[in-house]
Amino acid sequence: MGLLKKVNDFTCNKKSNYVGLLKKSLLLSLNHGLDFFEFAQKYKIPFFAELKKVNDNFVFCNTYGFDGVSILSSVSSKDFWNGTIKEKNKWYEFSAKRNNLLPFYQFFSFNQKDKINYVYIYYFDDEKILMICETDENESIYCKEIIEDYKKIEYTRKIDLTDFKRQKSDIITKYKIDFTQTVDDFINRHLSHASYSEHFKNVFENQIHLMLLQNFSKPDFLARKKSFVYNALIFSKQPLDNELIELHIKKSFEEMLDESAQSINITCKGNASSYLEIQDFLQEN
Repeated sequence: MGLLKKVNDFTCNKKSNYVGLLKKSLLLSLNHGLDFFEFAQKYKIPFFAELKKVNDNFVFCNTYGFDGVSILSSVSSKDFWNGTIKEKNKWYEFSAKRNNLLPFYQFFSFNQKDKINYVYIYYFDDEKILMICETDENESIYCKEIIEDYKKIEYTRKIDLTDFKRQKSDIITKYKIDFTQTVDDFINRHLSHASYSEHFKNVFENQIHLMLLQNFSKPDFLARKKSFVYNALIFSKQPLDNELIELHIKKSFEEMLDESAQSINITCKGNASSYLEIQDFLQEN
């Protein structure tokens, strides 16, 4: 589902259902691992993160579903984890039902605390931690395949223009989307550990890229040109309402970036007139 259909659905419904922004089907190949989104969908996971040691503390390194404040709140000590998880390479469940969830509230923003009633932790031997968060109990966490699938997650996947198909009547509109100032402003306002600024910029960039890929799924295309700058193509039969496209993109990032989402810079670059122009526009860094 391309962005245009999502915008049309948004307009017709007069309300946003951003679950509808996500991919409707998953074509999982035996030849590659899952991406973060596919992993989350396969196991019906709304929030998860990978934590690794940076500057002698554990922090979120790759994330799915968490808002920006939660990501920046992830700095935690090795003593906390060694005191909380007594044995590695097994699942631990913490929940409101078990009355042992309180120590994990430090990781969640005020907005997301109410959505998280279960936290599942898997602490690997190489001091990498997988945290999965749920509103309701999720028995699929204990599937024997989940750890193997997690280990095979692909964090970057290049666009494939061999799938490019254009009908004669298609209008292909080019957009540049720039999050540079947005992320700088957000991190400056919310980060209390200044030494982690560059690290968290990388975390934000990866999650933003993933969210944009969900928005610009086929037949649309998205390419990362440089840090926080993306080029996108939208296919349509009629000229696009650029204000509506801009509104939709900003709205889809409000939960992650709160009011900072309004400063996302979205520029229409006109229509693509040749395949070579499209190739150049989508050339990734």
